Amino acid sequence: MDDLGKEKLVQLLWPLARFCGVEVLTYCMMSNHFHLLVRIPPPTELSEEALLEKLTAFYGPHGVWTVLAQEGLKQTGKIDPLIRASVEARQGDVSAFMRVFKQSFSRWYNERNDRFGTLWAERSTSLLAEDSPTSVQTLAAYIDLNPVRAGLVSYPKGFRHCGYAAALVGNSRILEGLMSFLEPQDWPAACSS
Repeated sequence: MDDLGKEKLVQLLWPLARFCGVEVLTYCMMSNHFHLLVRIPPPTELSEEALLEKLTAFYGPHGVWTVLAQEGLKQTGKIDPLIRASVEARQGDVSAFMRVFKQSFSRWYNERNDRFGTLWAERSTSLLAEDSPTSVQTLAAYIDLNPVRAGLVSYPKGFRHCGYAAALVGNSRILEGLMSFLEPQDWPAACSS
């Protein structure tokens, strides 16, 4: 996969993570695979406004589901229960998140390269990790050091398709994820508020 493909993966990541209620801690988009470190927050009930915001952010203001949700709100003050159930079923579901992430990228890649069929040779592998600072730091380092181990760069900051490099250039979404598992006194001076 070329740099444009890696950029597309990163672009797909953020709106889908927000839609599925998944917190991205870090990532690394390599030429033939990718790594994601995500946290699944505890489930919360979505208000009508929060549900509509998710639909609008993911499908756009004129997306079919967004329009149907808006019409339901206007007519009854509530979003259709089937739409609500569909969105809520994807909240915190890593399998659904990964399926849509990979399918969306595959469609884009196939269109761009005038090809069809599956793109990914294997199913994604998910590992459940303890949500402790030490575990998360170890996994984040493993992910962000992937291009170093592959001999692509000497330091992860030189590989722009990883969370570490994105954090160094000030990407607030990834900074929030990376800093979420550190105590404030451990934050670099440039990241503390």
